[in-house]
Amino acid sequence: MVTDPPPIEDYPTILLLEDDQDQGELFCEIALHNGYVVFVATTLEQALSILEMHHTVIDYVLSDNRVGFIEAGKKIKEACTLKNKPCLIYSGLKTPDVDLEKPLDWTLLWNQLKTGLVHGT
Repeated sequence: MVTDPPPIEDYPTILLLEDDQDQGELFCEIALHNGYVVFVATTLEQALSILEMHHTVIDYVLSDNRVGFIEAGKKIKEACTLKNKPCLIYSGLKTPDVDLEKPLDWTLLWNQLKTGLVHGT
């Protein structure tokens, strides 16, 4: 007997803004292994659209600070603030808008998510 999967609302959900395909695939693999559902956006515009359409089920937003030639960190954080969503920005370059530096410490990231230490902006 085949049953439908539980609704997406039953799982913690992450919106990931990442333009590097390899990094995005690795993140998704680790997230799925840790019990998260992931929406993936490769542009700021996609991320903002997904956030607008699915803000009721998105629990966290994780974003590379620089997507292509656009500094997305500040813009995605502003959108998250309006939707009252925690947002974590990562980058290879430390700037005031960056919460985590690359390479990402995956253990630290998942522990922060599991314990609710990602409070947002």
